[in-house]
Amino acid sequence: MCDLPPFDIVAARRFLEQKEDLRKRLLAERLEQARMDFDSIVNHIVVKYRPARVFQWGSLMDDAHFSEISDIDIAPRQHSGLFCGTGRRHEDDAFFVGYFGT
Repeated sequence: MCDLPPFDIVAARRFLEQKEDLRKRLLAERLEQARMDFDSIVNHIVVKYRPARVFQWGSLMDDAHFSEISDIDIAPRQHSGLFCGTGRRHEDDAFFVGYFGT
């Protein structure tokens, strides 16, 4: 038989609570950064392309649904439809904007 030390449920609970607290802090930081990136992306699109509207959906709109795999969901709309083209990186920013269309 293998003699194992007794399992410390209090230490295990404390470890899991600390791990979850860290996750929540990191997610809050990531959410704040994602919202700043969203503002920067939309401002860039509005100035450069003057869309009729910019649609947003997804987890960035609701803190409860934001997670480690969340992204920024937006769709600019021209007066005649969605923007078409290829993805490009704005030279002054650290984000990639993928354009799509009909």
